[in-house]
Amino acid sequence: MKMKTETLKRFKGRIKGLAAMGLVVAMAFGMMPSVQAKADSEIEYPSYYFVRAGDKGKLIADRLCSGYFDYYSEMGKPFEGDWYLDKDLNVEDSIRNDFINVADRSEMENTKTIKVSYYGGLNTLSYGYVGKSDSVECYIDGVKQPDIQVYYYSGLYGRACEKIKPFEVGEYDITLHTEKPVWTIELNNIANVTSVAFDKTELNLKQGDVGQKLATSPALNPNRFNWESSDSGIATVDATGTVTPVKGGTATITATMKTDPSIKATCTVKVESKEVTENPQAVQTEEPSVDRSADTMETGLKITQNKKGLKVKWDAEADAAKYEVYAAYLGKKNPDKIETTTNSAQIKTIGGKAIDTKKNYEIYVVAYDSKGNKIGTSLKAFVAGKDSAKYTNAKKIKVAKKVSVKKGKTAKVKPTITLADKKKKALAKKYAADVRYFSTDTSIATVSKAGKIKGVAKGSCTVYAIAKNGLAAKIKVTVK
Repeated sequence: MKMKTETLKRFKGRIKGLAAMGLVVAMAFGMMPSVQAKADSEIEYPSYYFVRAGDKGKLIADRLCSGYFDYYSEMGKPFEGDWYLDKDLNVEDSIRNDFINVADRSEMENTKTIKVSYYGGLNTLSYGYVGKSDSVECYIDGVKQPDIQVYYYSGLYGRACEKIKPFEVGEYDITLHTEKPVWTIELNNIANVTSVAFDKTELNLKQGDVGQKLATSPALNPNRFNWESSDSGIATVDATGTVTPVKGGTATITATMKTDPSIKATCTVKVESKEVTENPQAVQTEEPSVDRSADTMETGLKITQNKKGLKVKWDAEADAAKYEVYAAYLGKKNPDKIETTTNSAQIKTIGGKAIDTKKNYEIYVVAYDSKGNKIGTSLKAFVAGKDSAKYTNAKKIKVAKKVSVKKGKTAKVKPTITLADKKKKALAKKYAADVRYFSTDTSIATVSKAGKIKGVAKGSCTVYAIAKNGLAAKIKVTVK
């Protein structure tokens, strides 16, 4: 597919030093101070641009098709801003007159609705990248668009869709897929949608599980649909398409397009009842012990915070084939879920948006065997955001590495917690004790909430001492 000569000239005239019209996107993101953000139904412009710089991305609209500016960036080096863009792709004041912010990366990942207005046949979607980035590709109505190199300047490249037929006047849902190194823009013309399907035809959940979100193919804004459960006593569904199990049974989730009820998608949801077993408690004659050996993963959680978000690591669980990592802001319900087959995960977003490092989080891990049976759950980690104004996390937990105790006798351990920032405090005890304990084998030794280890039978086991943020220390216990 070749771009007409006059079109290429127009691109060059508008962009000048910019590698592609897609890179003009960047100048659009900083909206005029007097212009407020618009609702989806009001976003209607003749041209749109997307720019990527590393793990950042932004979609901009050109109000008048009149933008142009000089630009410079060295390919292969991290983008640090220029005359017109700052390092976060925000538009400088000098070029805010013609460009309007539409969406950032997280908003596009959750699907955004845009409208394309007529402007003399010059309707375009353009996209590109700057600095040290992998590329961007585009699909319109399921068809991959050929890459057209619009311009090359000082080592900076860009790509643009063919400008006329693929991007017609109308209403579109635009979704950004960032799972792979090369990001994909999926653009669907609503006028061309004749059928939809869910990404899964059957969803198996367990009573008490967190909700799971259903996605449509093609990717469309969930707000386009009326969502309904055939039995809300078994499973409910909200306006985002998130299905939450209530009790055992089977229900059908249906999403019906508001503008055309003949277009709908269905998914069968099977909810497994939560098993309730009697667990009579022995009569306590002393401080109660903490027995979580039957359902607790034998691990703490090592959580580090970096530019990409939250990195979570844990000890591999025997017989585990899959892990689910759950993360939410402290006190909030419906945590995000990440699935992995390894004993680590990178959490990049919470609630579908970039992580707010000033807030605090709760994180835990669930392990499953190859048959999908739950085999363990970690203790929850309560983590202060790295930019929290008041709170900090445990940096180190120091405790005796070995404890020897006779059968029937006790020994108390006294851990010492070192905080990462001495000027701040740990999160409140209402979330968790400063140190929590559990024994890997309560038939050998038990441990109380206060850290008192009691010998039960000859042998050895491990007692874990775990700080609020999941940081763990292991104590080898020998009972003589």
